[in-house]
Amino acid sequence: MDEPPSYPIESVDRALTLLGLFKERHTLRLSDAAAALGVAKSTAHRLLAMLAHHGFVEQEAATRLYHVGPGLVEIGLAVTGSFDVRAIVRPYLDALVAEIDETAHLVKLRAKEMVFLDGVESTKALRAANRTGTSLPAHTTAGGKALLAHLPDAALRSLYTEHRLVRRTPKSCKNRKQLFDELRSVRERGYAHNDGESEPELAAYATAIRGRSGHANLAIVISGPAARIVAAGQRQIVPALTRAACALAAAIT
Repeated sequence: MDEPPSYPIESVDRALTLLGLFKERHTLRLSDAAAALGVAKSTAHRLLAMLAHHGFVEQEAATRLYHVGPGLVEIGLAVTGSFDVRAIVRPYLDALVAEIDETAHLVKLRAKEMVFLDGVESTKALRAANRTGTSLPAHTTAGGKALLAHLPDAALRSLYTEHRLVRRTPKSCKNRKQLFDELRSVRERGYAHNDGESEPELAAYATAIRGRSGHANLAIVISGPAARIVAAGQRQIVPALTRAACALAAAIT
């Protein structure tokens, strides 16, 4: 490791140390952060609040745990070359929107969160917004469930250790059993569906992009007003997503 600078800035050093902790863990408690830095909880809280302000970390409302935020994910994507993946996927998103005229997204799973990596909006006045760079609880989204369904049961149990789940709407999965039952259905039919589970009156369909090994790291999603999406789901959206996912699996891997 290089020698520390002659004139270190303590607050910057502490903030970077906190970010470095996420290399070894998915979540971080305030008490863990304070212990790692050797500071009071109030000091650790101020540092985490500033990191959250810039999108480098996020705090789960129910558990109060901190995890990596979209700002840090975006930096990681730029460094690791995932922007090249987005360049490959973008024409397929454009084609899906041209065919169906509903908003299309590329998404990735990050622990229990679904991260929006890229998006193309529908041309319709009433449409789902482009949410690139944001995240939602995976169990409330079509894209999240499409990717969770590809995880082994042991990995799912380690992610969802508590019986009750955070609900964004009354339609969200309320507990782990309901989610796991839904994921079994996703595996059987090959696509995931969300009808008002992340936002009222918003629906979506998603299909995972499977690599040669069968593992899936990315998924494509079509979303929009529930009335339109549900009506076109089986007839138009699912076949279009399936074709795009198959083509992308070959193009990316």
